[in-house]
Amino acid sequence: MKKLLLLCSSILVLGSVAQAAPCVSGSLDSYVALGAGGCEFEGLTFSNFQLLTVPFGATELPSINITVNPLMAGPMGGTGLEFALTVAAGAGSYLASSFQYDVSPFVIPVLTSVELTGAMAMGDGVVTALTIANGTALIALVDGFSSLPFSSSVIPAAMPFTVLTEIGVDGGPGGSASFTAASNRFSQVPEPSAWLLTATGLLAAGAISRRKA
Repeated sequence: MKKLLLLCSSILVLGSVAQAAPCVSGSLDSYVALGAGGCEFEGLTFSNFQLLTVPFGATELPSINITVNPLMAGPMGGTGLEFALTVAAGAGSYLASSFQYDVSPFVIPVLTSVELTGAMAMGDGVVTALTIANGTALIALVDGFSSLPFSSSVIPAAMPFTVLTEIGVDGGPGGSASFTAASNRFSQVPEPSAWLLTATGLLAAGAISRRKA
């Protein structure tokens, strides 16, 4: 009996250790500190956050000042993360942050997006958010002449699903640029075979209903 209780206790402890903590708003540094365990939000686990080297010539944005906010799935897209920091760059100033993380579990293709919020640029200033998800590059860009603050693509599922995001706020030689946040969102997209199975199931259910009637 004692051995059984001990075994049950061990299983419960292992289960609690394996379960990721819920994702909450916090600094990018606090997300890095989560390590391989990461955190969970709306069925997705975000883990293995790492700070990367910023591009040559850029001044690194302090990661302690970047706030990570979990984003619920909705009209704007799937579940994701927002990286918020109100910052402005004047002429001759180039500010950047670069980091990567893993998202799981994904077993079917993933619609991945990157979006800039509150981005503005004048003259030769430019704001960019580059996301590379499993080798596929997406870029959102706002400069003094155009505005393309959103980009998305369907990317094959993989384990791990690694996302690299680089944010740049560049005032250019004689312009200015500013932004308030960049975000990544993820939603799984059924493959054609899955849609076919779903449609077949609905047709079968309809036929059964008609027979009963």
